[in-house]
Amino acid sequence: MSDTNGLGLLGAGFMVLALAVLFSSNMITSTYVANDNVVISLDDNGNLDAFGRLRVSTVTSIIDIKHIYDKEPLFVDERVNGDGVATWKEAGIELNTSSSGDYVVRQTYQRAFYQNGKSQQIFLTFDNLHPQTNIIKRIGYFTSTNETPYNSGFDGLFLSSENGTVYTNIYKGGVLMERVAQADWNLNTMTHVDWDKSQILQIDFEWLGVGRVRWALVIDGKIVTFHETDNANNIDGVYMLSPNKPIRWEIRQTGLGSGTFTTICATVGTEGSVNRLGVERSVNTDAVSIPANTVGTKYSVVGIRLNPDRLDKVIDILRFSLLTIDQNKNFYWELHLNPTLNVDPTWENTSNGAVDYFIGGSTVTTDGIIVESGFGVGRALSSDSIDSALRLGSNLGDTPQTMVLIVSPLSTNMNVHGSLTFRELR
Repeated sequence: MSDTNGLGLLGAGFMVLALAVLFSSNMITSTYVANDNVVISLDDNGNLDAFGRLRVSTVTSIIDIKHIYDKEPLFVDERVNGDGVATWKEAGIELNTSSSGDYVVRQTYQRAFYQNGKSQQIFLTFDNLHPQTNIIKRIGYFTSTNETPYNSGFDGLFLSSENGTVYTNIYKGGVLMERVAQADWNLNTMTHVDWDKSQILQIDFEWLGVGRVRWALVIDGKIVTFHETDNANNIDGVYMLSPNKPIRWEIRQTGLGSGTFTTICATVGTEGSVNRLGVERSVNTDAVSIPANTVGTKYSVVGIRLNPDRLDKVIDILRFSLLTIDQNKNFYWELHLNPTLNVDPTWENTSNGAVDYFIGGSTVTTDGIIVESGFGVGRALSSDSIDSALRLGSNLGDTPQTMVLIVSPLSTNMNVHGSLTFRELR
């Protein structure tokens, strides 16, 4: 800012002072450069996101888990071995082991969508992460191989308690990229932290394949970063294979003793609005109708799932349509998550896409979760936009969830056509 009438520098001084008061004196620096311009920079701390932008209240939640009433079975898959047990207790899930080989692994079905150029912010609350003999505890944003004991092939970011200490961990496709013990954390050793108490962990990262990862605890309302990994200009290639990961918690026992670990809440958010960029695709019954002959029987019309080789993709289901070619015949329709059908579907892949589909005709033997429903009569029916927290995902065994459009006739001998339209987010 130029020094017009001797007021420019004074104004600049007031501006710096005001910002200093706003952000506190140890968070802000200022430098005068040519032509009396003022350059203001903030220290790299919890007030900045992973890309160095000043944090404002624009976080868009992508995954939100809180165990107020139960273990959130619609959103979290669970695998238990031996005497391992997961118990809902006081808005948390208490994970316990008592014998060698015991484990409990919990992982969200859905994977969080990461958008390039935006900081991804993860908050995880927990209790009893303290080291225990022969016990491994992990909490973070990561995946593993899809077979028991789900203890290899890690990809992603997690905090662990093992070998008598607490570590930050970064894995890429089963390869350990970085593991740092608490004593070696490069920003704050956190020697005053009591891991036996409840804590709020923040992990934020810039990806683009090669960005930085920061680890922090929220203490007294402040984000205190204790370790940072700078990957750009320091490593070859990417530091994890995919930025779209589930939230995951686990405890394992490797010898004598017992272990306990309580997980509470978790959220993943994009620091900025989410632009629903993607490719819209649609599948349909084409020219062949689905016979729906028996009143009260539920017939599958068309279904979709994530391709098993592309489980890190994120899908928005946008709308569907139904057409009965028999006038004045009534029906009701439902959109099911994970119904059981009397005949296993034959899946086909959408060309150059992440979604598989099948054309129906089989009947529903066990209902899934009914996401949408309604009634129609002898005409074309199109849905409004579908907006649900239940999206397609997969379990720990990498079995994809399915979304199936079904129809049930209220008049005999109907013939039905249908379509599902969705967006593959980029």
